[in-house]
Order: sequence, then structure tokens, then C-alpha cells
Amino acid sequence: MLPLFLGNKDGRNESSFWALLTTVLAILAVARTALPTEWLRFFRRLGARLFAYLDPYSTYTFHEFAGSSPDQNYERVKTYLSGRGVQDARRVLVSQPKNASSPVYALADNEAFIDDFEGVKFHWVHFVNQRSGTIVAVDSSVVEETRSFQLKVLAKHQHIVQKYVGHIIKRAAELEQLNRELLIYNYSAMGGWRGGKGRLWDSQPFKHPATFDTLALDHQLKAQVVNRLEAFRKNAAFYTRTGRAHKMGFFLFGPPGCGKTSFVAAVANHLHYDVYDLDLSTVRDNSSLRGLLTQIGDKAVVVVEDIDTVELPDRRSAASTPPEGRMGRDKRGGGDDEGRSTLTLGGVLNFADGLRSSSGSERIFIFTTNHPERLDPALIRPGRMDMHIQLTYCGMDGLRDLCRTYLGTTQHAAFAEIEQLLASSDGKLTPAQAAGILEAHADDPDAGLQALIRRLSQPSNGRLSEASHLHKTPTAAAHEGTLLERSSQ
Repeated sequence: MLPLFLGNKDGRNESSFWALLTTVLAILAVARTALPTEWLRFFRRLGARLFAYLDPYSTYTFHEFAGSSPDQNYERVKTYLSGRGVQDARRVLVSQPKNASSPVYALADNEAFIDDFEGVKFHWVHFVNQRSGTIVAVDSSVVEETRSFQLKVLAKHQHIVQKYVGHIIKRAAELEQLNRELLIYNYSAMGGWRGGKGRLWDSQPFKHPATFDTLALDHQLKAQVVNRLEAFRKNAAFYTRTGRAHKMGFFLFGPPGCGKTSFVAAVANHLHYDVYDLDLSTVRDNSSLRGLLTQIGDKAVVVVEDIDTVELPDRRSAASTPPEGRMGRDKRGGGDDEGRSTLTLGGVLNFADGLRSSSGSERIFIFTTNHPERLDPALIRPGRMDMHIQLTYCGMDGLRDLCRTYLGTTQHAAFAEIEQLLASSDGKLTPAQAAGILEAHADDPDAGLQALIRRLSQPSNGRLSEASHLHKTPTAAAHEGTLLERSSQ
């Protein structure tokens, strides 16, 4: 109607519109004073119902508090919109909480944003209302803020709202996982040895920078591992459907300096999971190990490095072995005669694959060793350790990755000679050795590659002896990494 009033050039319709508006406002002012309160309430309710009937949108409100407790859905919506609304919103709040690894962006107060989900437009507004109050006890006034997110969607699309909210909850959890600081947990031996029931793990920030991009590993094997990790993270329904616990095991072996620790860090950084570093030589008995397992969170990488350095009697021999001969002594000589451990192979097997290991979800178990021949086959059987990976000497793929990382180059005339040397019986160089050489010549790629050539041309007696303990398999002489066994998913 407004365009009809304002469209006449002589201005008569415009004057009529303002006259009518003035008359209506005057009538409303008189009605507020002349009509009984009950009538006014009736007309307000009638107007609200009429407006609700004519409004094509359905409205959903997410309050910051449900009673006196914070509402989780408000925080989820806030996190979700921080990842969706930053690029289009006019006003954005920027912050970085103490445990966040990067800045966090959020919609400013009373800012609006339109989200698109499966072709449907969802209209969001972040409402912040202020109201003043008085604290009688201290005779002072305060300003209380109430915050809420209001969602509007056309009523004909109400059927998709539940699915949209589920999407918000899932995506918010992913963003929270990505934004938080990773932690590495170490067993607090004092609590376990004294039978304490408090916190058994101490944590500190996990800062290891290794990723699969920087890992010196055969590219085909690297792609297999990354694809398997992505399937593990995304296919929770697969594990439920097949009746399997949502966990996975890696068994890594090879000589020192071939990247086992870097592989663990790359897995943690790729999945953005916390790391739990467990030294079995500090665990007193099977009960203590079970207690440790119950305090491991979801989305975790559980690492047992150098598992061969701890002697694990099986359950039958543990009962018949005299105390002075039982496990508990670190083979490296770190055992304590008074507090000798009674941890058994059965306890470790249950830790990795028993009923209690299924008490959490999205857990990666990684065992590493330099001496695979010393281990009981039950520890690393398929199904318990899903992928057996031999990490050994550098191949050309891994060396190119190292050259890119340390020298900033992946193409060089010297690569042809290096590749020939790597293929020879003398061409054995661990990733740690190669990294040390390249790091010393980081400012001069030519000198770094020539240093590699000189090292690879030297007799390999020392390096061969270094790997003489390698597990005797048909692929023991392979370079970079070998996938020896993988159970079907």
C-alpha cells in the first residue's frame, strides 16, 4: 500500500498516508489510556497471533543458559558459526583462548548471518540484551547481559531443521578438536605404584612438528596410511555395523633413526589426537595398567615405544616363576628390586585388545621396536596390530621429501647419481643420518647433495651392523618403509 500512497507526483497521496498514520497512532494512544487493561491484553494477544499466522518463518532460539547452567547447544552454535560466518559477516569478534592453537572468530553482538544447508537458507542473529538491576546487599547497580542465537527458517522447511542441528553439533565438535592445543600425556608413576585412584597421567603441550608431508617415507605407503587413517576417522558407522571397537593398531619396527617417533607424531598431527606415551617398565601390575587405560580419553594415540625392552612373561609362566625371575625389570637395567613389577603378557594383550580397550572410541595403538624378533607373536597378530610397517633406510621418495624440507628443492642434477647409489648394496642411509647431512648444508643445496653422495659412496660396514638386528623377512632389505601385513577393514 505504501508505494500507492507515495507514487503520485502531486503529493496528495503522500499527504494522505501520513495523515492516516498520524490518526492511527493517535487512536492507539487514546486506546492505551481509555480501554481497560484486560482489553489491551486481548488486543495484544490477538495481534501477536495474527502476526504469527502471517509470518512465513519458524523461529528457534538457543539461549546461553538453561536455568543456571550453561547450555551446550549455544556454545556449539557459536563454534559452528565461527567457522561459517566470518567471511561474510560485517562485524566479527576475534579471540584466542589459552588452550586454542589459533585465533577464534565469532559473530559480534546482534550480528546477522545467512547459512546455506542442502539448498535451504537459515537466518541467524546473535542477540545480546542488557538489563539493569540492583544488588540490595551491596547497594549497587549491575548490568546483566542475556545472550542467545535466534534461527529462522521458512516454515515449509521445518522438516530439515533436526538434520541441520545434527550437522551443527557434529561440525562444532570437529572445529573444537582442530582449534584446541594438542597434549602429550605421560604416566605419573607415583600414583600407580602407590595404588592411587587420582589422576594417573600428567600432560604438557605436544609440539612435535612432524607431518606426513615432512615424513621421509615411500609415497605409496604414505598414501596407504593416510587413506586408512581417514577411513578410520570418518567411518564410525562401519565399526558399529561390524561389531568392532573403534580403534586401530600400528606395529612399527626397524633400526634406530628411521622415523618411528616421527611417524607417531605425524599420525597425531594428522588426526589432531592427543598422545599418551606409556613406558611399560614403570607400570607395576596388570591392575595398574587397566587403571591407566580407563583414564585415556577418546581421540587418542596410545604409544608404547621399544616394547621389546620390557620382559613380559605369559600368564602361565608368570604364576610359576619365582619373584626374583618375574618381569618388572627393564632390560635396560632400570628395574627396582623392592618394587618389582608383576605385569604380564596377558595384561598387555588385554590393554591393547581386551574388553576395557573398547571403553573409549577413536583410539590408535602404536607399538614400536628395534628388535621385532624378540616379541611374542600374540602381541602383534593381525586384528590387534592392523598395519605392520617396517621403517628402514631412505629410498628416493623419502630423500626427495628430506631435500624439499631442508634444502627447498625436489629437482637436481645430482638426484640421478644419488638414486643409483641408493639402489646399490652400499646405499644405506637412515632418514636421521640423511637429515643431519642436509641440515648442515641447508644454505647450499649443491654442497648438501654432494655430501650425501660422498656418504652413500662410503663402505657400508658400519651401517650394515647397525641394522643387523632387523627382523628377518623377505623385505628386510627394502628402503624407506614396507607394509608387511594388513588386516582387512
